[in-house]
Amino acid sequence: MRFLEVLTCGLLLMSCGRNDSSNLFMNQSRAESCYTQTKAALIALHPELSSHESDFEFQINFDCRESQRISSLNKPVISATSPETVLQNVAPIALEMPFIDRALNILKPYCRSDVEVNGDYCMAADIDAASLISNHPGMLSQLPHLIKETSHWIQIKENPDLIDVIREKYIGTEIEAVLLAGFIGLDDNGVQFDRLRANLLHLGRYADYAYIFPSTAQYSTLGELADIEDLFRIFFATRTGRATIHGTPIETTKSYKIYAGVYFGCRLAVENEIPFFIQSEAFVIGALYEILKLKDIFQKPWDEAQIKTEIAKRAKASAVTGEQFSFGASHGFNLCQRHKAL
Repeated sequence: MRFLEVLTCGLLLMSCGRNDSSNLFMNQSRAESCYTQTKAALIALHPELSSHESDFEFQINFDCRESQRISSLNKPVISATSPETVLQNVAPIALEMPFIDRALNILKPYCRSDVEVNGDYCMAADIDAASLISNHPGMLSQLPHLIKETSHWIQIKENPDLIDVIREKYIGTEIEAVLLAGFIGLDDNGVQFDRLRANLLHLGRYADYAYIFPSTAQYSTLGELADIEDLFRIFFATRTGRATIHGTPIETTKSYKIYAGVYFGCRLAVENEIPFFIQSEAFVIGALYEILKLKDIFQKPWDEAQIKTEIAKRAKASAVTGEQFSFGASHGFNLCQRHKAL
């Protein structure tokens, strides 16, 4: 583990630069076209919003900007720093194991600092999960209903598991239900939903965007006209650890990391991964996610005391995240592997 930490820190030093090869500012005509078409689709489906443009204008413009930063549904936005690429190019020894390569193809870890709402953050599974939902009509069409049902489930259950309610309410396969639960629960800031909306606009699917808008438009101020409080309830439940999977230790918080693991584990089961690797390798990947966050400190003036403090903080967090991600991945893998065999 000591070698892994040293290697990781070295790689982070080399990954601090951002890919700014593309123009981050939308062409004005494209911006206007995106906004106009999106607003038209939204009002066509929800006429009651016609007099509330000032309430949702920021949300649509935000999503349009995000959509223009996407070059592919399967890749991070073009303005993101991709530790995945650095790991693949600089550390061939560590990545010779097929599992690591398959894992990174699902997780696609990246960091961003150009989002006006969320600020600096690092993410992983949201790209793959949002792409999955974007390309699956059954999952997308049931998403608003499932968000509402999950919100209700959280209110009436003492220790709610998002997987339970999705499996009960979703019309489709058990594996799809597990993946959906992982998608809904994998981040408590809703970055996965930001990416989903941006995907739909990137694809020009304005009607689909309008359909999920009231349930996912977390940067609008629609009041009683929106259902966004249901999604906020889910975010709060995974942030505090109230919503979690069966067998989670008492007093666990930030259970969205467990649900991210559930999604990851289920995807590995679908990809026929070898069961032997799941738990230990998922721990390493979960721990590495926290270490990636050290990248910001190396962009600042050198301060040895601050760096030591930050490394100690991330080392402690990496152990916790590693355990949570590993626990969720094992659970998701077992669930989806079992249903594959049926």
